[in-house]
Amino acid sequence: MVEYDKTLERQSIPWMGGNFTGQLKNHIPHGQGRLLLPNGARYDGEWKEGKPHGKGTVNHAGGGIYSGELFNGRRHGYGIYTKPDGEIIKGLWENGQLVKPLKDPKDAALKKSTFSRLIRFNKIMGFVHFIQGTLMMLFAFLWYPNLDGLGTQTFTIPVVGNYLEFVPGEGLVLTTTDTLFELPFLPLTASFLLISALFHFIIAIPYKEKYVKGLEQGINKMRWYEYALSSSLMIVLIASLFGVRDIAVFALIALANAAMNFFGLDMELLNAGFTKTIKKINWLPFIFGSIIGLAPWVAIAFYIGVNPNLDQVPGFVWAILATYFIAFNTFPVNMYLQYKGIGKFKNYLHGERGYIVLSLVAKTILTWLVLFGAFQP
Repeated sequence: MVEYDKTLERQSIPWMGGNFTGQLKNHIPHGQGRLLLPNGARYDGEWKEGKPHGKGTVNHAGGGIYSGELFNGRRHGYGIYTKPDGEIIKGLWENGQLVKPLKDPKDAALKKSTFSRLIRFNKIMGFVHFIQGTLMMLFAFLWYPNLDGLGTQTFTIPVVGNYLEFVPGEGLVLTTTDTLFELPFLPLTASFLLISALFHFIIAIPYKEKYVKGLEQGINKMRWYEYALSSSLMIVLIASLFGVRDIAVFALIALANAAMNFFGLDMELLNAGFTKTIKKINWLPFIFGSIIGLAPWVAIAFYIGVNPNLDQVPGFVWAILATYFIAFNTFPVNMYLQYKGIGKFKNYLHGERGYIVLSLVAKTILTWLVLFGAFQP
């Protein structure tokens, strides 16, 4: 529903070639109002920033009547269109086009119920991530240090820098700094679970109305923001297990991974719409995101390739790499199925639930693999 100041007086101004009577904001229609056009067409309902937006009724010059939801001046959402000959069409509309005829408005209620279940599902997933993250954090600070019997055991990754230094008689020499800082591996593992929990709770509680509005447009911004943080942290930790120590390499791996996720957000923004199969899809963000997403794996592959002691890499490290690589590739598959409308994925919400489940499975398996590895000698 459009928000407006109910204390404003109704005013009349020329608008869109006709006459508008209603509420204004910054001298343009915003709130409740009526537009009369010279050809006899009329619109009564909600306005936002100069356009019919929200709930309203359109009486067309040719005799048809549309009553329902609008978005930026077009039919969008649930609405009923009565043709001049009396035929009634009920359904879900998108950008002015009927995308799903409904024999009964209960279908719209079913859609609303689906959104409610998704919000509840986010709450549940938030608690599952929070419990696992809390347990891992407790293990990292209370249990793991005492595994050596002295309370001094640690699992940290030293981070260094490299620079060129001129050495007389040798010329430019690549020099490594002293340890800049150390990455606490176990607490950071717990952190990507807690980050996910935080975003699930944000979606399910303070952000839920915007979450639903976004889903109606086939967009979930919070998902991509969360992935940009949590998955970037995950890939950095995995890279550290294969010998990455340079702070610049860590930064580039994290930024490349974050950029990949922002391309995912861009994909949804450029192809907004609950139904993805009724228009031509712009696949460029998907392609560019896939390319930039390869960068961290190229770096890891390089470090694996130059390591002469691969036989000394613990089995749990290879398991972590394989698990994350498989999980990493299931996310673009999920998106591809959504935009191609294959099977149940024709419903955007099915893919939304798929993202949530995939994220939980990937993070859970990685967490338990790390926990298992912590007990290895």
